[in-house]
Amino acid sequence: MGNIRTFIANRARVAFRLQRIRLVTGGKKTRAATISQVIKAMPANAAVDQPLRTLDEGIANVGIFIVHRPQEPDQGCTIEHDTLVNDKTTSIFVVLDGAGTLVTGGKLANPAALSPNDPDLKLVGSGSRGDGIQNGQSRRISKGDVVIIPAGVPHGFSAIERSITYEVVRIDSGKTLPLK
Repeated sequence: MGNIRTFIANRARVAFRLQRIRLVTGGKKTRAATISQVIKAMPANAAVDQPLRTLDEGIANVGIFIVHRPQEPDQGCTIEHDTLVNDKTTSIFVVLDGAGTLVTGGKLANPAALSPNDPDLKLVGSGSRGDGIQNGQSRRISKGDVVIIPAGVPHGFSAIERSITYEVVRIDSGKTLPLK
């Protein structure tokens, strides 16, 4: 894998606010009002990964998603339950609310490929799940932070404080993400 780096903008002042967020892809826009509506409709105590729009951009399908992860351990949102490496998908997180500790890099423990009938395949693209991450780097992320996770980098939350909600742009060169 070489020197794969995960970039986290430490407390970055994101150049846009939720009211102004737009993903302009193929001439189509996802407006802040749509994002706000999706967030308001999300159940507070459930893990949600909601696709807003996914378009074919030639060499990759590009999608925008809103993700909510509660603190509750039984929701399977921490690295003991939900650790992932995407084979062909780069993810860009923009934290909208809340905070957590994200572990990136290292090696996925006990990797198992996502099966073709796994419902998450249509949300995250091809890859593998594991039982944890060995020798990864932990970083606390919170509202306003931007995280870029290149394809091939294991990642997962080791802790979630109350809850965390973030926007994800997924760039899937494997074109597994269905168009929407």
